[in-house]
Amino acid sequence: MEGHVRSALVALSSPGANPGAINTANDTLMNYEEQCADAYVLYLASLSTSSPSSLRLSSVLVLKAAVKRRWKDKGRGKPGQMRVFLDETTKAHVRSCLISVSLTGRLPCGDTTNLAMRSTEAFGAEQLEIIQDSPLQTNVAALTATIARMDLPTRFQELIPTLVSSLSQTPGSQEGPTTMQEQVFRAIRLNVLTTLESVLAEVSTKRLLIDRKYRNSIAVAHLGQIYQCGMLPSLRHLDVRLRADRRNQFDLDQMMKYSMLSTRVVAYLLGSSFVKLSDGATLSLVDQVILTIQSFIGQWLPVVIAESVAAEEIDLLKELLKLQMQLVVDTQVTHPMEFGRFLGGFLAMFYTTLVTLLCDRTVTLRNSEITVVLLQFLTNVVGC
Repeated sequence: MEGHVRSALVALSSPGANPGAINTANDTLMNYEEQCADAYVLYLASLSTSSPSSLRLSSVLVLKAAVKRRWKDKGRGKPGQMRVFLDETTKAHVRSCLISVSLTGRLPCGDTTNLAMRSTEAFGAEQLEIIQDSPLQTNVAALTATIARMDLPTRFQELIPTLVSSLSQTPGSQEGPTTMQEQVFRAIRLNVLTTLESVLAEVSTKRLLIDRKYRNSIAVAHLGQIYQCGMLPSLRHLDVRLRADRRNQFDLDQMMKYSMLSTRVVAYLLGSSFVKLSDGATLSLVDQVILTIQSFIGQWLPVVIAESVAAEEIDLLKELLKLQMQLVVDTQVTHPMEFGRFLGGFLAMFYTTLVTLLCDRTVTLRNSEITVVLLQFLTNVVGC
């Protein structure tokens, strides 16, 4: 089987493949999936760290399609049709494989906890290439999120704790990648945040009571680490870098990615569990998160509107500010009572900014999307 599957994957990933070869490859893969689903999926998972990069990407994309068809019986298909699904041993291996590929660039070997610390031991160039392989890691994160949607909260419960633990175990420094370890930690942090965002995007759409309780539990358990080890340091480093006289564009782009991803992760946790987080021991943590966002917006929104930074930085900074402002808007409209203690500060800041924008038509047109968010916030407040 291995040789035929590998040849089919090579054909699919070849830029010059003709339609006939692609159809033949698809038929070959589907035949093996139907005849020996478990062995087929395990072999695809084993290729996720192979070379060249096109082969490992192709294996993950094909694995994603197989998982959607074979992971869980959704009651679809023709009446009386026998369908084969993966057994639990295969599923467990695929789960651990995805986590390991994201955090170590290797296939799993033993326990998958504390991978971030162990990943730098004897870390080679091949592993670094894999964890920095953006197309691969994006699709690994998407596949992990697909499985999480089908499994959580009754299975795959180790996923989010493992990811958050890996985020908290990486060092806070985000200076230039001058050593292998620094490059490794930066790549791990990016993969963790990408996977967390994808997973939370999936589970946030589930509506059963057990799902809502699960979202509350992970928000209470992990918001603090995500804020302290993800969002807060990324915004601080970004702030320092933006104020520096000399800037490395690569570093700036990376820091912007960290900041945007961590903001999205926090937005999902606040959006689904703001009421629960605003009660009890996590109340002060919510205050820290919201006030950090308010402070960053207050410092940099006037700079963006006045275009007081380099042109190549304005668009990136504007995207981050829009994301933070949208978090504020969504939280206020979804939880107006609990958000009330923050309303005065944002109302004054957003109203003043809107007046500044509307005084100059050119500035308004140049910042039309920000203007829309400001109007949306003020409209929501009036409508409460």
